[in-house]
Amino acid sequence: MFILDNQTPLPPTEKIWIDQPYLTECEATILHIKDNYIVTDCTIFYAESGGQVADQGWINDTRVIDVQKQPGYLIHIKRVDVDVPSVQINTVVVHIVEEGHSLQIGQKVNMRLNWSLRYIHMRYHSASHFLYHAVSSIYGKDGKSPYTRGCYIYSESARFDYADTLDSSLIPEVSSLVNDLIAKGENIIMEPDPNTKEISYWRYGNIIIPCGGTHVCNAMEIGPVQVKRKKVGKTTTRVYAYLSERKN
Repeated sequence: MFILDNQTPLPPTEKIWIDQPYLTECEATILHIKDNYIVTDCTIFYAESGGQVADQGWINDTRVIDVQKQPGYLIHIKRVDVDVPSVQINTVVVHIVEEGHSLQIGQKVNMRLNWSLRYIHMRYHSASHFLYHAVSSIYGKDGKSPYTRGCYIYSESARFDYADTLDSSLIPEVSSLVNDLIAKGENIIMEPDPNTKEISYWRYGNIIIPCGGTHVCNAMEIGPVQVKRKKVGKTTTRVYAYLSERKN
């Protein structure tokens, strides 16, 4: 059991989107309410994490405007073939809704995603992995990728911040590699870790990247992307991927 606001013990939220990222509606039961913060037994809403912004949508007719997580516990997994960052698992998902709602504890409710927003996040998150792989391949030295300071994935772009200059003349090579990989149109596999389903491995051919976000099933769903580079201050280079087509 885990604690929300140090008073109310709550079980970890069942995250339905892990197994069913294309599911747009589900039924849930409200376990806890504090003002406009709602906790349910299960959810299809992705909580902001790993650089990906939160889903939006509705609980019954009440709009969900943000989704966050209360920490569970930190897990450390070691693999020979890939570095796995430490991750919080068994978290409680908190849905932040518009004020003035009439939802009640114990109530069975319908959850409904803003699907067009979720789907573009899925496409951008998958595109971000191709971008990361391409930057690592083109700019990496001695088998090491450029140091990543952070990433941000939302409805307008996917980007990585690197603690390096990253020569602008190589960006066309990055773009070419990203789009060549996407054009192969292979399936994207989300392989759960044996220790917990809250940690998965994004696989595309021989590319493997630990990830807990939402993704499309096939690279063809992403479509072509545009890659751009921008210097941010003296020590950071920001590399963006932009989708060429918006799909619902």
